[in-house]
Amino acid sequence: MSRKQKALIHLGAGELHVPGILCAKGLGLFVVTTDVRPNPPGAIHSDLHWTVSAADAGALTELALELSQSHEVVGAFSTIDLGLNSVARICQELALPGNSPDAVDACLDKSRALEVWRRNGLPVPTGRSITRSAPLTKFSDFSYPLIIKPGDSCGSQGVVTVTDLESFHAALEQAGKLSEMVIVEELVEGEHIDVNGLFIEGCFHPAGMMDRFFMDPPHHVPLWGCQPCHLGSSQQSETYQLLEHAARSLGIDHGPVKGDVIWTHRGPVLLEIAPRFHGDVSTQFLSTMTGEAHPAQSWFASLAGVDAPRMRTHARRLHAGWRALFPSKAGRIANITGVEEVLHLPCVTKLHLIKEVGQDVPEITDTRAICGFVWATAEDRCTLESVLRHASDCIEFQTHPSCQS
Repeated sequence: MSRKQKALIHLGAGELHVPGILCAKGLGLFVVTTDVRPNPPGAIHSDLHWTVSAADAGALTELALELSQSHEVVGAFSTIDLGLNSVARICQELALPGNSPDAVDACLDKSRALEVWRRNGLPVPTGRSITRSAPLTKFSDFSYPLIIKPGDSCGSQGVVTVTDLESFHAALEQAGKLSEMVIVEELVEGEHIDVNGLFIEGCFHPAGMMDRFFMDPPHHVPLWGCQPCHLGSSQQSETYQLLEHAARSLGIDHGPVKGDVIWTHRGPVLLEIAPRFHGDVSTQFLSTMTGEAHPAQSWFASLAGVDAPRMRTHARRLHAGWRALFPSKAGRIANITGVEEVLHLPCVTKLHLIKEVGQDVPEITDTRAICGFVWATAEDRCTLESVLRHASDCIEFQTHPSCQS
């Protein structure tokens, strides 16, 4: 009797998912991609494609059970929060090692996670979670500036820094439209670190970290990121230990985990975690561009039962980074210029446009306003930042007012 081929269900098949799909294929896995689109860019690289949303856990579980009749399903993988509950459900229904749906829910519920971490004495921002109708007298002991966050949103939606009571009221009202629970925290001053980890058979492994930079407040829109991280080895170790502790306290001890951390003069302060790697623009590209192993490669190799290159977390020769691209103002895109110029810039390695002519772009208050990304490598961070800024200046998204703006 022939042995079944091992299969991986890869939730998402966009252009930015292609490196991960090819990585899994290269390790001998039968790769099934899923996407709401019938013919996304990544589907051509997979063995089978399902047209289904990453959030449809019921449909994905049924399809996974069907797949298990012909293949040995070894896991499911998502790079976005939207698919994490589906990953947990698939693993649960197929009796695969994985994180429980409740543990995943605890991660995605920022208010619940913060309560657990505070009880466990982990360093988190001073703050509390409230319902949108809570009395404001509870915050008399807080110091401005404050950050207002919806309890379960993503992509920086509804995240605002406020400096007085008037802006507090407005931000609270806006966050309340996105979530019943709202988080109010004192602003933590420091440097933002994106950190990846990986649990294999219960053991935690460092999986790389990156510096990430944001636009100036009041909104917190990611602007650019780079590797290697500026932290020293002992600081990195402390950050990884915090991520591991935070994950285990929520019941996460299997597969990828990412954390958002602020490095302060007192050490790392934890903002949030999720049972996945950091976004495609960073994890899928920066590690390999700097000569470090792709974090997903080690995870897929574990699922495939083969050896993978050992992940390195020390300084590399090259610096790699990405920068988000924005229009000068909201509206409908009428023209995009500078593409060819950017593609011919020294050090630029990739350009990806998300928005096309005719599409609407909202006000730049969260990641929905991002029109594309550019990646580059350089011998030092100063040169890298200069190249990315120049590339961003070259690309122009010319907009006209639209009925939605």
